[in-house]
Amino acid sequence: MTSLPTAPCQNRRMAWLWPLAWLTALVIRLIYFWQIHDTELAQALLGDAEVYDAWARRIAAGAWMGDRVFYQAPLYPYFLGVIYALGGHSLVLVRLVQIVAGAFSCVFLGMAAEHFISRRAGLIAAALMAACPTLIFFDCLIQKSVLDVFFLSVVLLMAAKAAHQKQALQWLCLGASIGLLTLTRENALVMLPLLLAWAWQHARRRALLLVLAGTACVLLPVAMRNQLVGGEFHLTTSQMGPNFYIGNNAHANGGYQPLVPMHGHAQHEQTDAVELAERETGRKLTAGEVSNFWMTKSLNFIRAEPWPWVKLMARKWLLVWNAHELGDTEEQSAYAEHSSLLRWLSVFLHFGVLCPLASLGAVWLWPRRRELWIFPAVALTYAASVAAFYVFARYRLPLVPVAILLAAGGIAGIRDHIRRPVPASTWKGLAVLLATAVLVNWPVTSGQTEGMVTLQNLGGYFVEQREFERAIANYEKVLKHVPDSLEAHAGMGSALLELKRVHEAVPHFEKALQLNPKLADLENNLGNALAALGRQSAALEHFEKALLLKPGSAEICYNLGNSLLQMRRIAEAVAMYEKSVQIDSEFAESHNNLGSLLFQMGRPEEALHHFRSCVALRPKAAGAHANLGVVLSKTGHPAEAVREYETALEADPAQTAAMSNLAWILATCPDPAVRNGTRAVELASKADDITQHASPDVLRTLAAALAETGRFPEARQTINTAINLLESQGNHGLAEALKSEREWYQAGRPFREMP
Repeated sequence: MTSLPTAPCQNRRMAWLWPLAWLTALVIRLIYFWQIHDTELAQALLGDAEVYDAWARRIAAGAWMGDRVFYQAPLYPYFLGVIYALGGHSLVLVRLVQIVAGAFSCVFLGMAAEHFISRRAGLIAAALMAACPTLIFFDCLIQKSVLDVFFLSVVLLMAAKAAHQKQALQWLCLGASIGLLTLTRENALVMLPLLLAWAWQHARRRALLLVLAGTACVLLPVAMRNQLVGGEFHLTTSQMGPNFYIGNNAHANGGYQPLVPMHGHAQHEQTDAVELAERETGRKLTAGEVSNFWMTKSLNFIRAEPWPWVKLMARKWLLVWNAHELGDTEEQSAYAEHSSLLRWLSVFLHFGVLCPLASLGAVWLWPRRRELWIFPAVALTYAASVAAFYVFARYRLPLVPVAILLAAGGIAGIRDHIRRPVPASTWKGLAVLLATAVLVNWPVTSGQTEGMVTLQNLGGYFVEQREFERAIANYEKVLKHVPDSLEAHAGMGSALLELKRVHEAVPHFEKALQLNPKLADLENNLGNALAALGRQSAALEHFEKALLLKPGSAEICYNLGNSLLQMRRIAEAVAMYEKSVQIDSEFAESHNNLGSLLFQMGRPEEALHHFRSCVALRPKAAGAHANLGVVLSKTGHPAEAVREYETALEADPAQTAAMSNLAWILATCPDPAVRNGTRAVELASKADDITQHASPDVLRTLAAALAETGRFPEARQTINTAINLLESQGNHGLAEALKSEREWYQAGRPFREMP
């Protein structure tokens, strides 16, 4: 059993340095936040941030348990939920809390370095943490990374304190800390065996059991909650299988590639994983079965192609240690464009500087390896766990504090190595530093797309917010640097289509399909654009291709039905709408269109069913309520029809057809309980004003309403105007029908529509 030397933290005269370190870290982060707080980037919720925010809002509203097995690490959304519950929904407040937590991380890691190495190393570690641009960047993101660093710093501090002081509470806190870290970064659980070995080395079985107990106190309630709400035992989350597959398949490149191209948004991750797995297996799957499905596919690839997999793993290992910060949703370089502080610090303290300094520290601290083995062991084990999946800057972020701790040991030792005769260890350390510097700064990835992923995601965010001009501005920046960006062309096309700039949208969709011709969503969007241009045959071709690629899409069936309808292929359109509602019984638009066609085909009862389904799904859909009113009126339900028309007008007061139809019932219904002449005149007059006295149907209705209120001379004059309009249009049949109604008014009787 070994023990660490007494730490110099007992020097009370130097205690003020830790508050100073905390304040320094805080001020640096506040300066950075001030520089970026009013930018588009800071105000947008991109990718995971949007999911975490929505999740946290539900938690703050009282949904603490949730209703399914956790798919993403849960601690950060609950952290946000508590902030929202106490301080309201404020991203500024969240960032300020995270800045405070980040400043504490600097102090905790400095204290750990002080305990393990020396006071000088501790202060250097705290200073490096305070000024590290990557840590500053992540502390101000709406991302769980801030908690990754915080809890890892606590883990290292507890490991140092427990090994030195051997108090039961410290071992227990060490276990709890690794449990909490696992709830933000699931693969951190690989550190637990190392910490158990550390506990055994310093206090044998008692410490080992306390660490296990602390970890269990955190993780078992989460596992029990998953069992309770999802029916399966998952220690943390159920996303291991899909994540492992993303990093280990025939098309993997070491970074993140969504299961479905262009579905990189966190909202799609779980649904795509489930839908693809269930489509391939042909049955419904539990969360655990979905994870096993993807894990099995990965293992099959590894067994079938071991050598390509080995090369893939080698590439991922290099990416883990490379200086380049491989961004996903939000990139450090994009934020550095708005912050001189981040930009300046990124030149001097990036990972390509810290990692060589860490290797220097590891060599110079080698004589104390029995005391300090936990650091390189944690770093290498965690790095392997990242490489086993796929590499992102935020996934490898926990390596940064460990690298800083070892780098602090190296920097602290420089003075000693200068003062004394140069031993072999000095030259060995410098040689390793140089070799590591070359290795980690070797270009493994292209830097040409630096910052473009963030702008691309920002464009997608503005499309969701319906701020299409701002979306286009971001996509234009991306395409200027990356002309073959699939996502940017697709997003640009969508934004232009929404702005009715259809002619401009079509080339972007066509270019995107050249880049990837197997994307159903792109075929569907191009079909919509061509349909808007009136090119129905071309649109139909693309909708059919989209349906072949994605046969289970209710939306594509709906769009295909619309094109068939425009081409007057009614029976085929009905079949497509029917298929759409079979796939998704809640696709309201298909119910509405299907109801309209069935009514025209003389099948009113079936039409009623679909219109009722539509208004149940879209209570404020004015057109659907108006359509339902038409069918109810024609099938002998005037009172119900009146209610539907009134609802339609509440949703859209400018619906002239609904006004006119409602006024007709109120003026001509045989049931006196339904009739209301005054209201009929009001509605018909308004509709007549909107149509500028040029609609024969509206004039006919107004005449009936005037007659219902006893204003027969005006009724005769109004219907004469309608008859003259119809005859001028050549519609003599309807003109003759109105002449028969005029006879009622000439006789001083209001018209009654026979049931």
